[in-house]
Amino acid sequence: MTEELQEIERLIKQSAELGDSLIRLARKLQVLQNTISRVGRQEDTRQVKATNDQAFIMYRHLPTRTESLLSIVTASCGRI
Repeated sequence: MTEELQEIERLIKQSAELGDSLIRLARKLQVLQNTISRVGRQEDTRQVKATNDQAFIMYRHLPTRTESLLSIVTASCGRI
């Protein structure tokens, strides 16, 4: 049971870290988009696309982490 709780805590921490990373990426993307609207340079466009791609990749993994956490919690609750 202790190992399961440690795994749940680890997954919760990873989910929180992933959420924080997504927030940072969203802020960075917003700054870059504002820069593009002011300057309109081609290099800025590449940076926004790269940041957007990073955010999408991280966002795509979020449901997997959440499902893992829920399955562990559900399994642990059934054993209590």
